[in-house]
Amino acid sequence: MEAGQEEMRSGQERMEKGQEEMKGLIDERNKGKIEEVEHKVQGKIGEIERRLSELEDRPFSFSASPEFLHTRPTIKSLTFDGQTSWTVFKTQFDVVSSTNGWTDFVKASQLVASLRGSAAEVLQGIPADKLTDLTTIEKALEYRFGDSHLTQFYRTELKTRRQKPGENLQELSADVERLMSLAYAECPLDVRESLAAQYFVDAIRDEDTQHSTRLMDAKDLKSSLAYSMKYEAARTVSKTSRHARSRETEDHTSRERDDKFEFFFNRLEKLLNSSVYGRKNTPRRNPNVTCWKCSKKGIYVADITDPCILGLDFLQKFNFTVDLEKNEIRTGGEEIPLFSASVQHSKSCSVLAKKRTIIPARSECLIQGVPEVPGQFRYAVTNFSSHVSQKGVLVAATLVDLEMEAIPVRVLNLNNKPKILNKGDVIATCEPVVDIVAHPQEFSGAQHLQSTLENLQILN
Repeated sequence: MEAGQEEMRSGQERMEKGQEEMKGLIDERNKGKIEEVEHKVQGKIGEIERRLSELEDRPFSFSASPEFLHTRPTIKSLTFDGQTSWTVFKTQFDVVSSTNGWTDFVKASQLVASLRGSAAEVLQGIPADKLTDLTTIEKALEYRFGDSHLTQFYRTELKTRRQKPGENLQELSADVERLMSLAYAECPLDVRESLAAQYFVDAIRDEDTQHSTRLMDAKDLKSSLAYSMKYEAARTVSKTSRHARSRETEDHTSRERDDKFEFFFNRLEKLLNSSVYGRKNTPRRNPNVTCWKCSKKGIYVADITDPCILGLDFLQKFNFTVDLEKNEIRTGGEEIPLFSASVQHSKSCSVLAKKRTIIPARSECLIQGVPEVPGQFRYAVTNFSSHVSQKGVLVAATLVDLEMEAIPVRVLNLNNKPKILNKGDVIATCEPVVDIVAHPQEFSGAQHLQSTLENLQILN
């Protein structure tokens, strides 16, 4: 019994020992396999890293086949300083960004980098965290430099656009097209073309060209431009041919006129020669003849029997009496004063400012004046002088007596600023009064001029 138990214990010990050996062998084999797998995995990872590195360096290290390689061109972005059109720059920038394949982030960065001057100052109003937001930057630039809020202005300019002197039809068409893109940017293309054609026809300066182009009823701007240019070219050719025909007629007429002129010139030359020859054969007059009035020798007076007074037949017919001593003509109890045809009475008299005067803005006042040349005539009517240097100043027509101490001149300042009249400036002209038909009141300085002078002293 005991022997059997001993044998069982020894068998159990052998089994435990065998299990431990088996466990050790299994652990060793598992460890070896794990190390082998780990080694393989590390090798695979290294290979993958190597291949990835080759792929990253491939565009710079290897030349690909042209059949499979697609190259994207790189275009340098423009600059914007706020002085040119924002709409035009925005269009160019969108084309460049699309060609270069930029993302919104890159587009925002490039747009910020392209700003100069006043355009770059717009960035000061944008928060720092929004400087990479393309929409925010574009809205700020559109608000500052855009044309959307000027639509009504461009439409008004388009309606009032007219062809300028020296501007050809092509330049006019280009400007109308520019204004159309600014004024009607939201309209469909066909509507814009029709409106542009109408505005172009309205803007043509020449009436014949405008009328002919309007009758053509073009549907777009290009057709209107082409027809108007053809019409002007045809009219120019017609004018040239008519001018050539008229030139031939003028040449023929000119030759006939030259022949007549030469004929009369030859006759005149013969007459002059005969006159000179006749003078040579005429005996000289006695140089000792003495004038009966001035006692000078060699003076001859023609025996004139014809009337020398202009209109003498009229004066004799209606029994006029000419009194040269009193310088007047009398007829039927009416006395008409006479004026000499000398220079001093043939012209008007200027009125000069007596002293320096300031005329308030948009007001009128009385100014003291004196005649430039006193004593020419007594009564006169003041009027506006064309020689007055002050613009926007009017002078009232007034009957004045030039023998008084001062001439009252009523002056109106139409300007928004005061006007200064210095002493001696011409403020009006005086036309002589030949006769005063009626005297509503006695024109005397004692009654009226004294009060006028007092008012002038108060005003000044």
